[in-house]
Amino acid sequence: MTIRNKELFRLNIILGIVLLILILLFSLGFSAWFSIGFVFVSIIWGKSKGVEFDFKNRKYRKYSQLFIWKTGDWKEITDKIDLVILVKHGVKSTSGTMLTSSLKIKGGFSELYFMDESHTQRFYIASSENHEYIESLADDLSSRLMIPIAAYKPRTYSI
Repeated sequence: MTIRNKELFRLNIILGIVLLILILLFSLGFSAWFSIGFVFVSIIWGKSKGVEFDFKNRKYRKYSQLFIWKTGDWKEITDKIDLVILVKHGVKSTSGTMLTSSLKIKGGFSELYFMDESHTQRFYIASSENHEYIESLADDLSSRLMIPIAAYKPRTYSI
């Protein structure tokens, strides 16, 4: 199962369309601009990031993909991991690639994380403005990986 970073994907699509229009305008006088621009647009559209799960071997990884090549280190899913849904309000910003600055989302959104027993170490899985989508994703991962969905309760240890 692969979960793609949707905000970065939207940003890449917007940037690709803008660059494609500029390339078509500038390539009328010089045909090499089209070739150079086509390479840039292909790289932008061919790049993605996200989280991938191997349910059979109980592993997960954060990956970066350029066309068909994926990179990222696989990690074991232990019994000491919880699925936690955080509901946040405010502004969420996604960093862009190459020439873009960011894409900002205002309002409420939900995020899904793997967290350790103390809920201090987080591994980001997905986020969405649609809370029902995050809940259904958490239910699906919980049933496939046999991991409980827990409420966020950071535990502090006293010395």
